[in-house]
Amino acid sequence: MPAGAGTLVGMTAKDTGAASARHGVMARTSGRLARFGLSQSDVDAAELEAEVVGCGADRISDAACGVPTTVVGRLRSVTLRPDSAIPAVEADLYDGTGNLTLVFLGRRTIPGITPGRILTAHGRPVVRDGVRSMVNPRYELAAVGE
Repeated sequence: MPAGAGTLVGMTAKDTGAASARHGVMARTSGRLARFGLSQSDVDAAELEAEVVGCGADRISDAACGVPTTVVGRLRSVTLRPDSAIPAVEADLYDGTGNLTLVFLGRRTIPGITPGRILTAHGRPVVRDGVRSMVNPRYELAAVGE
């Protein structure tokens, strides 16, 4: 067998083994939860929430308005807000417990802010037009594949 066959490029045997083990645990967990009548989206939300709790961040559903908060989640959508003279990128962050709209004023695009990306945001949540938001948060992008 050629060198590297059967492994992902750039990953060591240890990396692929750990990834395989995580996938196996998640598959078993998904199977158990599915037996309880949960939908795939419920299973995905539970897995994402477990990851968020594991890293010590606040749940979006528990984030209090006006209080400095750190949240972690997956970006569901990223849009340019067209309804204003001031450009703004809006990104919906989901952590398995709720949504938080991240608003980046004065921006038309932000490299790395793409749907599906895991992101950590630091700021003060507010409710704007009935939507929980965080305006111009400090953020960190997780490495692709984490």
